[in-house]
Amino acid sequence: QVVERFEVSADAGSGWEALASGTTVGYCRLARFPERVVRRLRVRAESSLGAPALARVSLHRDADA
Repeated sequence: QVVERFEVSADAGSGWEALASGTTVGYCRLARFPERVVRRLRVRAESSLGAPALARVSLHRDADA
């Protein structure tokens, strides 16, 4: 676990807005937030023990939402 704190942000045209945050990133980490239309998405490591290296970032729509 290299990442100590992270934030997921989105830009819908009026600037960046935080959607979710957490304290660690590991295998199959889920960061849930309400569905919305955005132009860009950003995952930012705010604090880490070393150089973070994410293998994959993906988005999934929750069928129950």
